[in-house]
Amino acid sequence: MKNSGLVKMFIALMGISSLAVSAAVDYTAWSQENIAELIENAKQQNKMILVNITQPDWCPPCIRLENAIFSNPDEKEFSKLAKDWLAIEVLGYDKQGAAFLAQQNLFFHGTPTVFLLDPNRANAKSKAETAREKLKNKKRDLKLGELKVVHSVASFPDDFTAQFSKAVGGYDLVAEAQKSVRTEQTLEAYQALALAYVNQGQVKPANRVYQSMLFRDDLSSQQIQDIEWEQIFQVTQRVEKDHAKSVRDIDAFIKKYPKFIQDKKQFETYAYRRSWSLVELNRVAEANALLKKAFVEPYEIDGVADYLYFAFRNPKPELLNEAKLVCDKALQDFPQSKARLKAAEGRLLRRLNKLQQAKESFTQAISLLDVESDSYADTLETYQGQLAFVNAEIEKQRKKEIT
Repeated sequence: MKNSGLVKMFIALMGISSLAVSAAVDYTAWSQENIAELIENAKQQNKMILVNITQPDWCPPCIRLENAIFSNPDEKEFSKLAKDWLAIEVLGYDKQGAAFLAQQNLFFHGTPTVFLLDPNRANAKSKAETAREKLKNKKRDLKLGELKVVHSVASFPDDFTAQFSKAVGGYDLVAEAQKSVRTEQTLEAYQALALAYVNQGQVKPANRVYQSMLFRDDLSSQQIQDIEWEQIFQVTQRVEKDHAKSVRDIDAFIKKYPKFIQDKKQFETYAYRRSWSLVELNRVAEANALLKKAFVEPYEIDGVADYLYFAFRNPKPELLNEAKLVCDKALQDFPQSKARLKAAEGRLLRRLNKLQQAKESFTQAISLLDVESDSYADTLETYQGQLAFVNAEIEKQRKKEIT
């Protein structure tokens, strides 16, 4: 027998209240104006800088990482490591966070991405620029993207804490991947090295590795196609964020491999990735037309949900307003997926700064969850995290109005 809505709401509220408990990691306030001072203070105190690039208002692994590690008072091992670090949190896809990361030349590979940076060691490019400024008798402030990357982790792997423990002890992800390439010479080893560079935001070395893979004479035509596609997506679009080049490269790829988009799932992947860059280039109408063709016109719940997710992740007013209309219609047409669509509605309303309405939508989504489904626990955690984020935004707005 299924639990009642009241029981589910009690479970949800209990989960939300637990987020207020003392956190394992204390974040430091930052801004573009004070980041140079923050880096200098860390340098003087011989502290490393932890940068958590996250999006806990929609990203499931971000929410799980936050709950399991950063906000978990029982996570003693990571807390012990972090007490000697200066930690900052950046919403990487929000306007302010994205602008800050671009200004800091810190490239990230999706959310969550967590960097551990050493302010007492600069990368090679930064050393060269500093030397040039020194010759001019000028002092330049270091940026986060110019600091030595001690370690970085994308997503939330099971060994998250263990990886950072090893990093403190001298473990180097790139060095280990390079060692594997030297000893194994397998395609898998090269792919691991390319992703190690990608995870650290190192564009040129990653591109060199992808080109090395393409020079191999033991690849099938399918493997060549997969590597070319991965290089465009991982390096140009996700890390380098050169969206004009990304569109050109994607178009050239489809011209070379026209059968790629004949498959429905591959067409959806193509449409999502090309549209992402189109929106970044303010070609929103073109992106929306492609997205609708791929995800809305077939009019299946999974496709509609993907369209709504895209609109929230990369918001432009015209795209958000269109997505809200699609969501309203889908709520009528797919009653069996009301919880999923109410959560999507909450995300859209949050982007439209309708916070109280977003709160109501997330609350309804939680109350509608099927506790007997296999994904109940993970989905509940995600929706709770989204509701907690909106509640925090409402509280910030309330305090701002008081002052």
